[in-house]
Amino acid sequence: MAHQFVTERTGEIMKISPAVAQKWLERNTNNRRLSSYYYETLASAMERGEWQENGEAIKFSKTGVLLDGQHRLQAIIRSGKTITTRVEFGLPDEVFITLDRGKMRNLGDALSMQGVLEAPLTAAAVTWLWRFKEGKLEGRHPSPTQLLEFYENECVGIHSSIPPTRGAQKITRGSLAVALHYQFAKFSRHHADEFMALLGSGANMDTGHPVLILRERLLADRVNKARLAIVEVVAMFINSWNAFVSNRTLRMLKGTTD
Repeated sequence: MAHQFVTERTGEIMKISPAVAQKWLERNTNNRRLSSYYYETLASAMERGEWQENGEAIKFSKTGVLLDGQHRLQAIIRSGKTITTRVEFGLPDEVFITLDRGKMRNLGDALSMQGVLEAPLTAAAVTWLWRFKEGKLEGRHPSPTQLLEFYENECVGIHSSIPPTRGAQKITRGSLAVALHYQFAKFSRHHADEFMALLGSGANMDTGHPVLILRERLLADRVNKARLAIVEVVAMFINSWNAFVSNRTLRMLKGTTD
């Protein structure tokens, strides 16, 4: 079939080039607002060769209006790649309201299907670990495929970092506490357990104790309107940890952006 819409009800698997995607997007007359984050994530997956034809179709109405697929088409243009996907033509215009009610599966979904306990928390912690390794604490998320591969190859035993951080999870983001404990435990599991226990309890620490200062900063941040940037929070954790394992006291704790 030629790369143009048809009015009869039909469908087939087609190769969609950036030029075709651009032409088809001209028929995007009544769709939701584009999410740059979403189509850039798809584009990155296409660039890495992760895109697979999975039966999910780009859809056109019988009047030629693009009903579903604008983000995939935009990602094709963004990536410069030609992909293979299913295309459905000739759908009634009124089916538009029934489309796109689901959400893209993520690492948490994949881990749940594998029977991993506390899969959402684990997945979020894995995302932090990926960001630590890549040096990207903020910005675009890695794809589910990237994260699953990272989890399987580089996060062995991460589930054991969940129980020791129960208390700390009430002070800071739970997934961040798990990820940092996992990193700290590579140096010393004993110290990592103690660090997180003290952060959660706030007990038995004198003035100048690095974990007490960290705890106070994190608690204060929870009630401030101007919240600390995540890079500052991570930096404070690292500075506190370094002082803790070196048995040093601190007068203050700063979060740098280095």
